[in-house]
Amino acid sequence: MVIILKGSLAMKLGFEKVEDPNGYQGCFYIKNGMKWIHSLPALKIKLNVKTDDELIDLGYDVETYRQVLLVAEELDEMKRLYEDLSVEDGERTYLSDGMYLYPDGSIR
Repeated sequence: MVIILKGSLAMKLGFEKVEDPNGYQGCFYIKNGMKWIHSLPALKIKLNVKTDDELIDLGYDVETYRQVLLVAEELDEMKRLYEDLSVEDGERTYLSDGMYLYPDGSIR
């Protein structure tokens, strides 16, 4: 499965948009000299590289990509938990001690 991270997320994380006809969808995003990765597997194929270290050497921000995926996976897990626990779709579900699980996977 190929996961595409959106440019809007890159901008929220402080990356700056740079127009480039060779970039994904005509641009790329950069922060601290490192380029945002939309899809690690697709990028490796496009650049014909095998390892994350090769991408890092080419100036790609592999660490941020991995961190964002980890957060997304955790959020997906919480959404599945909501589906398992919820009584009525779309409504918050009480957990305990005044904490509720919401449909988006957040706990408040």
